[in-house]
Amino acid sequence: ENAFKELLETYMPDYIIVWGTRLYDALPALDGEGSDFSISEDIKTELWTYTINGKKIPALKVYHPSTPNGKSWPYWHQFYVKFLGL
Repeated sequence: ENAFKELLETYMPDYIIVWGTRLYDALPALDGEGSDFSISEDIKTELWTYTINGKKIPALKVYHPSTPNGKSWPYWHQFYVKFLGL
């Protein structure tokens, strides 16, 4: 947990894309809050937003690309576009 917090404080990323549900579920809570991230009512995933030194850093949960559910580029592309504001 301390090492992860140090990484966030050092690099202050704008976005985090978490590849894999096991990894997402193992992330430390630190100072943050969870929410749904939706494309539509039935197309959604989870989002955890860290607050580090006053900056909001969102972490998006996606399936790992090596899993059957993670290989659908058209499905996940929608999330990347919305999440990154493209």
